Amino acid sequence: MGERFIMRHRGLAVAVAAAVLAAPLAFGLWRHRAGERALALADAVHRFESGLLGPFVEEGEGAPSPGALAEAFGIFRGEWGGGGAVTALGLGTADALASRGADGEALSVLERVRGEARGSLQRYLLGVRLAVLLEDAGRFLEAAEALEELVRTSSLVLEGKVHMDLGRLYLAAGEPDRARPHFRHAIDRGDDPDVDRMARLYLEDME
Repeated sequence: MGERFIMRHRGLAVAVAAAVLAAPLAFGLWRHRAGERALALADAVHRFESGLLGPFVEEGEGAPSPGALAEAFGIFRGEWGGGGAVTALGLGTADALASRGADGEALSVLERVRGEARGSLQRYLLGVRLAVLLEDAGRFLEAAEALEELVRTSSLVLEGKVHMDLGRLYLAAGEPDRARPHFRHAIDRGDDPDVDRMARLYLEDME
């Protein structure tokens, strides 16, 4: 019985055996290619930082304009896709642009990597920076949505502060009913006395 089964399914048995033998080789090849890509990406990040971002920060000769730097990052993002390393470079590029007053360009960089952060801390940094730039542009509801994304997707850093800022943004957008629960949440958290005091003041002013 066993021999007849083996004879009938010899082709299947050979294929399975070949697949089992090939699996470690395929995995090793995948790891090799992944390693090569990681090294190439690290090299590309270094070239972007040394050739474009560094000169921009130092305002040296040949430094790109804010628009050119933002455009260069867009090209970089198109070539390398998303991921933690690209998002980290986007955060650094946006910070450099914002420090020079180029908020529009900084915002365009962050919007290119929105949703691509890796880990709670990177998501927090990206969400907060987006919210700040959108608030400065008077886009209060969009700023609130950036923080709401943090509430939905992250283990929050400074949770009370995030909810207090959400209350502020909804209040600035003329939506006090949406603001109140966030002020109350910030007070309930009780993890920062300054945040607690500010949230209470906002609630008192709304009465």
